[in-house]
Amino acid sequence: MHRLSVRLRVASRRHRSGRTGRAGSSRESARNLPAAADDYSPVKPRSPSRPAALLLAALVALIPAAPARAHARLLASDPVADSAVPAAPTAITLTFDGPVQPGFTTVTVAGTDGTPYGDGAPTATGHQVRQNLGRLPRGRVQVTWRTVAADGAPLQGRFAFTNDDPNAPAQPRPARPHPRPHRRRPAGRRPPVRRTGCGGRRPGCCRWRRRPS
Repeated sequence: MHRLSVRLRVASRRHRSGRTGRAGSSRESARNLPAAADDYSPVKPRSPSRPAALLLAALVALIPAAPARAHARLLASDPVADSAVPAAPTAITLTFDGPVQPGFTTVTVAGTDGTPYGDGAPTATGHQVRQNLGRLPRGRVQVTWRTVAADGAPLQGRFAFTNDDPNAPAQPRPARPHPRPHRRRPAGRRPPVRRTGCGGRRPGCCRWRRRPS
C-alpha cells in the first residue's frame, strides 16, 4: 500500500512537470511568431516636391494642343471675285484647302439675263475644281458653286466678276413682260340698264337709268 502511494505521487509530479514544459514552449513560440498584419502601419506614398510639380506644369503648358480639323473652304478663284478681266476667260478654277468629291460638284456661270455659259460638267482634281466656259459676253458674270468636302460637309458659295473683253458680244437684254391687252366693248352695244329704287313715284326721278360703263 505504501508503495502504491509513492508511485502515484511520482506520476503526479511527472504530469505536472510535462504540462509546465508544454506551456513554456507555447509561450516561447508565440513570442517568435511575426506580428499580425494589423500591427503594421500603412506606408504613405511620397508626394513630389513643389519645384518638381511646378516644372511638370510648365512642361504641360508648353506642349501645343492639336488643332481641331475644320471643314474645307474656298481659298482662291480664277477669275478673282469682284475683279475685271481684260480678256474673256475660257474656264473657271476654284481652289479649296482640302479635297472635294467630284460627283457632288456643280458650277453655274450665268450672265445678267440668267443665260448659262458653262461648257460641260465640272472636273475636280485634288483641291481644285475646273469648269470650262463657252464664249462669255461683256459685262457682269455670276458664278454659283456647290460641292461636298472629303469629310461629307456640304459647301456652297457665289461670286461675280466683270468681263471687259472688247471683242466679246454684248449681253442680251432681259425680255420685258408684255402688257395686258385692253378689252374693248363691241361697237353698237349699249351698256345694260338697271332700275332705280324710287320706281318713278317721286317727281323728277327717272324710272329707268343707264348703268355707268
